[in-house]
Amino acid sequence: MIDKDTILLKLQNVDKKLTKYSNKLKEKLNVILIGASSLILKYNLKRTTFDINMLDRGEFKIYGVGTVFEEEGFHIVSEAILNLHPDYEERLEKVLELKNINVYCMNPYDIAISKIARGFQKDFDDILKSGLIKEIDIEKLKKLYFEAMDYWIGDERKYKTNFELFENEYRKIKAKN
Repeated sequence: MIDKDTILLKLQNVDKKLTKYSNKLKEKLNVILIGASSLILKYNLKRTTFDINMLDRGEFKIYGVGTVFEEEGFHIVSEAILNLHPDYEERLEKVLELKNINVYCMNPYDIAISKIARGFQKDFDDILKSGLIKEIDIEKLKKLYFEAMDYWIGDERKYKTNFELFENEYRKIKAKN
């Protein structure tokens, strides 16, 4: 099981290992944590995860350092298989700067968009049971989600249903508070 301290330790270990690649690296690598690991690190999600997912935008292959991350338990996920808003990069938030890497998490809206699109109950719970939900205006989220949906491959009805299910759970929680 991986918690916040473990994520930080693994990032520090990767940073140290990357020192031997300094002749290949022209600048710091940008690591974008996604999924539960980003919620644990930035929004204090009170659960552990089994993996640390990070977004691959191609630079790990260019520099040949993907195995360094994999050795520390990072799972490198292709941007192509995620449901993201096309402008998510503009909203990335730096959470840690080390010698060889800058660590980013997606903006609260972009995390929520990708998790809602997946449609799993655990993803809805991750949003609703972390500090992330306090950062979100539901109407802005809805607007961004439906903008992003125009760029996704797959069944549009599924994505609409996922948002409706999430929105119903969100409204139930709001009504209780």
